[in-house]
Formats: sequence, C-alpha cells, structure tokens
Amino acid sequence: TDLRLDPWFFPYFKKPIQSEAQFATSMQDKYKEMFTVLIMCSPDEFDGKYDSMVNEFMTLYGNEVCAERAKVWEETVGK
Repeated sequence: TDLRLDPWFFPYFKKPIQSEAQFATSMQDKYKEMFTVLIMCSPDEFDGKYDSMVNEFMTLYGNEVCAERAKVWEETVGK
C-alpha cells in the first residue's frame, strides 16, 4: 500500500526536522495569533486576512519547513 495516497496518513520522519524544531515556539505563537485574528474578524474580512496570514506564515517558517520535510522524506522513504 502506498501510504502517500492514504488521506489519514501523517508522515513519520525517520530523522528530526531541524527547521521545525528551530521554529516550533514561533510557529505556535503565529498559529495562536492567526486563530485569534481569524475568529474575531468580520466575515467579509476573513478571506483577505486568511490569505495574508498564511502567506506571512509560509514566508517566515512554512516554506523552509516544507522543503526540509520533502528532502528528509525523499532521503528516508523515497518515491
């Protein structure tokens, strides 16, 4: 079975994701900020705020973490 096709599969990485460890506290703080802002904004502001905050999150942490996860996955699990 190809676990990559299982929608309930959460990848297990065989070695630590260093960027994730490095940014863990900052990412949690940003999640909390995003959660609060998005719950409290008006419905007509939601889409714009969501897009803006996700882009900011990805620029600050997400792109680096995703790239490292992809690299570690390829190294340890393969295609």
